Amino acid sequence: RDTKEWTKLISAHARVGDRRHAFGILDEMRQAGCEPDVFSYSILINMCARSKDWKTAVSLLREMPNAGVQPNVISYNATISACEKA
Repeated sequence: RDTKEWTKLISAHARVGDRRHAFGILDEMRQAGCEPDVFSYSILINMCARSKDWKTAVSLLREMPNAGVQPNVISYNATISACEKA
């Protein structure tokens, strides 16, 4: 699987609010040697915003540069949204 395929799986679980499986797929993705991209992270951050989990959203945003992923306007807006809903 490539990053795009992993991200589609994360998105499917995130769409229905299945946090456990969405983050589980992120872990599987990394174990398979595939690193998440800005879309993978943004999907997870959006899911956190919807569930009012600002701490995880901020943690994911902070993790991105360390993983070599440049946050984009979607990542930042989703994180801000999570903080607003807290």
